[in-house]
Amino acid sequence: MSRPLDAHVVTLCAMALPALAGPVGWQYSVLNAGGQGSYIAQATHGAGLTAGYFGSGNGSDDHAAVWTGLTPDDLIDVHPDGFEASRINATSGAQHVGHTVLNGRIRAGLWTDNSAAGFVSLHPAGMRISYALGTDGEHQVGFGETSQGAQRAFMWSGDAGSAVSLHPNWATQSEAFDIGGGREVGYVETLFGGSGGYWEGSADSWTPLQAVGDGFGSTFTNCISPDGRQQGGFAVSHLSGVNWAAIWDGSTDTFRSLHPDPSLLGSTLLDTDGTYQVGYIINFGQFAALWEGTPESYVDLHSVLPDYYTTSHAFEVYTDDEGVWVAGRASNSLRGGWDAIVWHLPVPTPPTALLFGSAAFLFGARRRRG
Repeated sequence: MSRPLDAHVVTLCAMALPALAGPVGWQYSVLNAGGQGSYIAQATHGAGLTAGYFGSGNGSDDHAAVWTGLTPDDLIDVHPDGFEASRINATSGAQHVGHTVLNGRIRAGLWTDNSAAGFVSLHPAGMRISYALGTDGEHQVGFGETSQGAQRAFMWSGDAGSAVSLHPNWATQSEAFDIGGGREVGYVETLFGGSGGYWEGSADSWTPLQAVGDGFGSTFTNCISPDGRQQGGFAVSHLSGVNWAAIWDGSTDTFRSLHPDPSLLGSTLLDTDGTYQVGYIINFGQFAALWEGTPESYVDLHSVLPDYYTTSHAFEVYTDDEGVWVAGRASNSLRGGWDAIVWHLPVPTPPTALLFGSAAFLFGARRRRG
């Protein structure tokens, strides 16, 4: 079924940086190695490095993967021997973090290079299962789960023995999701509710990040910029009960909603580099999105893809001198699995940069999908 184009209002002005609104100029690459199953691009560091995993789609046989280019032939299977499954969840460029499955139990892990031999276990003593979800190249963060099912935030420095608990002694649950600039972002829950926020290396350094205004309730933070300045996630709207994508700059009074339209059924951030933010919106489906710090800067990344993609998520954004890169996934209705997707907005070269260097698009009506 064909779909109508989104309605956008376009304004052109001269800048040296690429336009970060609307589908204009955006490209995409599919990293699948062929056949059935699912391929997921969790993280990117430009054209030369994408990380994630692939498998049959049920999670039981996933293999951690690194791509050193933008074609299926660039895939390197880094699944370590002796494990049932593995995934890479994040990368700093120099190292990757994720988890393996051993005897049905999930165990946090670290890859120190682009090989299976570079795998190091991070599984902390006393935990039933564990996940590693973020790294800055020196430290890793994630959480473990006790035999009673309680979650505990952890930070590591390269091996399981270096595990440091970030769990405040007054909390009932805690999780750490990302790390940057000496801060570890996550979520802490008490008997009275939960909140997003960040640590600065110790359990007693927890700083909560609330939502400013009467229209919001709880918050959740799952990403932080590499310099630690900006945190992202979502706040729950009291009026609609749905998640609104949001960012903070280190304190509650810097809260800013990025939710592009109150009529949408939700939005959330999954990564920020301090300038650009990525995640997805919900509007009778989930669709990959990018922002540049304001609701009006919303970019419909899903609309770049062909019609047979029905769902998409953007997991990580990275910027270099070649442009803006976004790693994610899209559900392929033709073959029934996830495709690993890398979106790319190249830096335009003169005279294109002078003519089309920046574009601002108002939020357009979300297309219906057949």
